Amino acid sequence: MKSYHLIYLLLGFCACVRNNPTVAVDAYQVEVFAEDTFAYYPIVDNRIAVDLRKPEIVSIFNYFRHIELIPLETNNDVLIGIIKKVIYHQNRYYILDRKPGRYVVHVFGDDGRFLFRIGKMGRGPGEYFELDDMNINPFTNHIELLNPWKFVHSYDLSGNHIKTVQISNSDIRVVHQMIPFNENKYFFYSGSRELKMIYYDMVKQQIVHEEYEENFFEQYFGNSYPFYEYHGEWYFYRLLSNETFVLKENGMEKAYVWDFGRYNYNVKKMSFHPSLRDDYGKRIEEAKRLPYWMAVQGQNNRYVMAQIRLNKDFKNEYGNLFYDKLKKGSMFIESFEEKVEFRPILVTNKHVISFCYHGALEKYVNKEMLDEANRQKFDAVMKIKNELNPVIIKYHIK
Repeated sequence: MKSYHLIYLLLGFCACVRNNPTVAVDAYQVEVFAEDTFAYYPIVDNRIAVDLRKPEIVSIFNYFRHIELIPLETNNDVLIGIIKKVIYHQNRYYILDRKPGRYVVHVFGDDGRFLFRIGKMGRGPGEYFELDDMNINPFTNHIELLNPWKFVHSYDLSGNHIKTVQISNSDIRVVHQMIPFNENKYFFYSGSRELKMIYYDMVKQQIVHEEYEENFFEQYFGNSYPFYEYHGEWYFYRLLSNETFVLKENGMEKAYVWDFGRYNYNVKKMSFHPSLRDDYGKRIEEAKRLPYWMAVQGQNNRYVMAQIRLNKDFKNEYGNLFYDKLKKGSMFIESFEEKVEFRPILVTNKHVISFCYHGALEKYVNKEMLDEANRQKFDAVMKIKNELNPVIIKYHIK
């Protein structure tokens, strides 16, 4: 299994080897991964039916056996501004900080101890003025930082600059996300083009394939990071859509659909007043007329998980969706018994990772949910009034 995972509004996931043995489970051929002993269950008919009219309240420990807190070290030289993305790789957290004027990657150990930073703003080799994305390339094991003005900077995992490659094709103006398909071929997402999805050959500097249109309303309400990785493939979803796609090397395919019955909507078929283009407040009000927004999602071999933002007709602001691929059933969790919010930024077979900024810890966890060691961490964080770095929350799956 690849050892890296990524998060941001996050999320992430288990890349596994091919051609594994299978066993018959509940009338399905279930792939058994020799490296992690987890069985893989498919989504039946690529459709997940959810009845939002039947909310449930359950304990978060129906799914998790243990919750671990990892406060990230804070000192005068390390204070994270705006987290755009986090990669978990070889027991390290690589955190892309997009605080204006200080675009950098902070690297922390598995215990939250600060190790070093990667990247430098400027005009020299490997330097930049802005960053929009980062990845650890599985084909080179290099960390790659994306300058939206068409530069990909490569570093080793200790932060030493290796090379910078420019995207020279004049048909591309800016790029916002990147995913490597092999050593030479990349996927780029560009919000400035009519066709947003670009499949690109970095050696030939040519567009191999392009697709996916959005109306202006979709663009204004896009996810900060609308991708997650699972089972060696990348999935794409949008804030105002119930469809999830899988990125294949030659184009997108529909992976699965969340079927909410009467609450389904298709924003691509909706018409909006032209004034919304220039009025942010009106756009927000219009978007709140929609029943839900798909905030974040991910999956592992057993579950598909999502957090949704609920608008009209619902009591709470946020809810959670759990689809059990083994039992072939879904659950709309209006709230947890523990009265906490759950945001599945990174979903793997062993755990789910989330994070919260300083001052928001009680929104996601309380002392009664923790063992003694993590209660002490909780108390230590709550006592500090000065600004602190975020806290990683790791939920260990049963």
